Amino acid sequence: AKELMIKIVMELSNAEEVILKLDPSVIMASRDYVDAIKVELNLKIDALTHKYDAEFKKVWDEFAKYLLENKFNIEIAKYVTLATDQDINGIKNFTKLPTSILQATKDEEFTNKRYVDLRTINYGGIGQKGQAWHKLNIPSERTHGVWYTNNTPTPIMVYLIAHDIYIDDIRIIVNNETREVVSFIIPSGSRYKTTWSPSVWMELR
Repeated sequence: AKELMIKIVMELSNAEEVILKLDPSVIMASRDYVDAIKVELNLKIDALTHKYDAEFKKVWDEFAKYLLENKFNIEIAKYVTLATDQDINGIKNFTKLPTSILQATKDEEFTNKRYVDLRTINYGGIGQKGQAWHKLNIPSERTHGVWYTNNTPTPIMVYLIAHDIYIDDIRIIVNNETREVVSFIIPSGSRYKTTWSPSVWMELR
């Protein structure tokens, strides 16, 4: 049972009957009761602490075993890290491509599209998709003595039966006496002409 100390202040004057009422605010627990409650709480705390320590030790032992068996390294290797070197094996499907403003300096490094486009703008080849042979009318579409310019973004091939060919003011002499079958490449933006009237003029553009 609780041991209580009750403080009562009474003022009596010709009273025939005294009725005592206890106000909870003035009820004070004894020192022994407080000490007993403290001991009880400490016991509960100790019990919970031991239980927590036991559970934590169990989890830690399992984690240590996991690390020792190298399962952790196997699992973590499945994820891409952000700040360390890592070898990535297998197929990785991206829902969004990674971006970077850095330019590659080594052969094995990735680079961005802008860098590639700047380096390959003049790499177009002959016979690409969209190019076809065109037989041009002489003299309405092509004639000798007139400069023509390759205004396409890729090189073109020209096929003539003629001689004395010029490309960008560079003279290509095939035969000064007879007409020959001549084919040559015109880079994008370059101009070309023949000073002899050709019998056939075809272009792959």
